[in-house]
Amino acid sequence: MVTEGHVQKFVRSEISSAVASDFGTLRRIPSTETRKVVDYVSGLELAERVALFDALVGGGTLLLWPQGGPALHVPRVGNAAFDRFRNAMLWMNDWKYANVRSLRSNLGDRHHAKDVGIGQDVSVEVLRQAEAIQPTDASQIRKAVKIAFTERFAATAESQGGGDWCYTGVCDGRQFKARIDYGGRSDQLRYEVFYDDLATGIQANRLTYEGMIGMGCGRWDCVTATNLGAAVTLLCDLVRELVSIPERILQ
Repeated sequence: MVTEGHVQKFVRSEISSAVASDFGTLRRIPSTETRKVVDYVSGLELAERVALFDALVGGGTLLLWPQGGPALHVPRVGNAAFDRFRNAMLWMNDWKYANVRSLRSNLGDRHHAKDVGIGQDVSVEVLRQAEAIQPTDASQIRKAVKIAFTERFAATAESQGGGDWCYTGVCDGRQFKARIDYGGRSDQLRYEVFYDDLATGIQANRLTYEGMIGMGCGRWDCVTATNLGAAVTLLCDLVRELVSIPERILQ
C-alpha cells in the first residue's frame, strides 16, 4: 500500500521528467491549452519553476489519491508563482494558440467579409495557417479511437449520449475505463481515465497525463486529418502510461 507521500513524490518526478525531456511528450499533444503552459513554463527562471511545481503537485496527487481531499490544494494558496501562472494563461491569446475550429471559422468569416466588401484585420500568416488545415470531424476521430482502443486494449465502446463515450479495456492485466467526450464546441476530444488498484490504494479519478503534471486538462482541440493517426497513437500511449502508474510508483 502506498501513502500520499509516495503519490506526491511520484507526481513531482513526472513533472521533472517532462522538464528534463524539454516537454517532448507535451509538445506532441494537440492542445492549445498545453501549448500555452509549455511556452510559459519554458520561459521561467529556475526558482519560479520550483515554486510553481510545488503548487501543482497537490492537484496531480488528487487525481490519483482522492482521499487526500481539498487539503491537497493548500500549496496553491498564497503561492505567488501559481497566481502569476494562472493570470498568464488568461492573457496568452496570440493567434498561435488558436484551435482548429477557431482558425477554420475565422477563414470562413474572412472569405465572407471579402465577398461583401468588408475588411478584416487578420494577418496573411494566420490565413495561410488556416488554409493549410485539413479538417476532420467527430465521427472520424471517434472511429480512429475505437479501432486503436480495440487493438491496444481489447476495449468495448458504449455511447453515453451527447458525444460522450465510455471505453472499458484492459492494459497489462488491469481493467480501466476511459471516458471521451467528442461533443465540445471547441475541444475535439476530452479524455479521462478511471481505475482502482487495491494493492496500492491508487484510485485514478478523472485522470489525464496533462492534469497529473499540471500542464493541461486533457482537452485536445488541434486534431486534423493530417495528425489524426499520430494523435490517437499518442492517446493510447498516454492511457497505457497512466494505467501502469501502480507498478511504477514505488520504483
